Amino acid sequence: MASQQLYLRLIGLAVLLTLLALRDVSSDSSLHKILRKRDVAGVGTAPSKSSVALPSSKAQEFLAKLSRTKRNIWDRSRPDVQQWIMQFMYMGYDEQV
Repeated sequence: MASQQLYLRLIGLAVLLTLLALRDVSSDSSLHKILRKRDVAGVGTAPSKSSVALPSSKAQEFLAKLSRTKRNIWDRSRPDVQQWIMQFMYMGYDEQV
């Protein structure tokens, strides 16, 4: 008799936990709700010209200056490159080939 009551309570608890778990999965999370509100509020609002910090000519001037100088990786004056060359020569790779 006691085992039957325990069995019914465990079944009831399992059903309750299953229902709670399924309810949480089917409902939207609070993050989804916040994102949906933000998307609805942001529809049709484009940034105005006055909200841009710099004019486009200044931005293009800044971006035009960004060019990296090409590095010579095999610069023989660097000690690590000299060590690489020595290791390659030790392994049998000839520098002249």
